[in-house]
Amino acid sequence: MRWKRSRKKRELTMRSLQQVGVDVRVVLLVRSHGCCWYCGAPLTLSRMTADHVQPVSMGGKAVLDNLVACCSACNVAKGALALESFRRQCGGGVFWGEQRCREHTSGT
Repeated sequence: MRWKRSRKKRELTMRSLQQVGVDVRVVLLVRSHGCCWYCGAPLTLSRMTADHVQPVSMGGKAVLDNLVACCSACNVAKGALALESFRRQCGGGVFWGEQRCREHTSGT
């Protein structure tokens, strides 16, 4: 049993980050380069909201990999929709954050 526990993947939860004094909203804002992950609108810490990419109602967790910085308009519009459902609602295409990741990995 001990072997299985030691191999379990550790997740960076909001609670674990807050316990060591890290403001999760600052981490999300820096990671998104100060822009909404969905539409690319400029954000400030006071105007930013955090969104669960996979909604909690659909089994999503409050872990850093499942959270993105977004504007309140996109957060309200997405609501509890899955990412692909929200993409269809927005007319398809690539979200700003996805495009940014592709550019970063391709080196452009």
